[in-house]
Amino acid sequence: MKKVSYHNISLLGVLVLSFWAVFPAVAQSKEYRDRSILKLNLPALLVNTYQLQSEYLVHRKFSLVLTARYMPSGPLPYATQLASLVEDVSEGDLLKASLDNYAVSPEIRYYLGKKGKGRGFYLAPFFRVARYRASYAGLSVDFDLPAEAAPYQRELSVEGKLNSLTGGIYIGKQWRFARKFYLDWWIVGGSYGRSNGVFSADIPLDAEEQEVIREELAFTAEYPLIRVQPRVNESGIRTDVESFWGASVVDCVWVLYFINVVFM
Repeated sequence: MKKVSYHNISLLGVLVLSFWAVFPAVAQSKEYRDRSILKLNLPALLVNTYQLQSEYLVHRKFSLVLTARYMPSGPLPYATQLASLVEDVSEGDLLKASLDNYAVSPEIRYYLGKKGKGRGFYLAPFFRVARYRASYAGLSVDFDLPAEAAPYQRELSVEGKLNSLTGGIYIGKQWRFARKFYLDWWIVGGSYGRSNGVFSADIPLDAEEQEVIREELAFTAEYPLIRVQPRVNESGIRTDVESFWGASVVDCVWVLYFINVVFM
């Protein structure tokens, strides 16, 4: 099965940043002086995430935007709320997990109204490159083997990473207050993406334990949009994951953070 190659993502990032470096000069030309907007997503700070966005107005109707997001390694946000929504999962279980991620998203904005110049409703096609890393310490697996006198448990530490490429379009609205203050509202949009990654747990397993784990992982073949290939051997577990998805919002991770406070 053909895999998406991500070995050039770093090069892509360098090219995107180099490409973007020319736009401050354009934005600071005489015609578009004071049209560079630097935005900070303040609500995202509540969940240990740092997101900056730079927008350059190259025309009354058009702007070029680059967004960078970084979440350092830490516990899952809203573990209590998530535990209440997922059956048989406790808050303590979720607190054993940690997550970090980063993403870069270039986009083009087209302002629909008469005002333009960074104000009013806009359409924004975008492309996003993201990487996620996760770990879970203390995952318990029950073994009840015929050769054993009594059932027993073993704990696994799982680590993994997931790379994704996403494209889409969304609609938003931006206001300007007191000349130097902006408010940017990402309203709704659609996206389609593809990701692949690998999750693994290094632990010695005998033949009977391997068979138990294979049976436990058999349900993953039922996922319609996710291709999961678990491999179990005497050294541990490795699971390759490839998925496709479509979404009716810009990014499900950011549903709660539509409103961005912006400083110029």
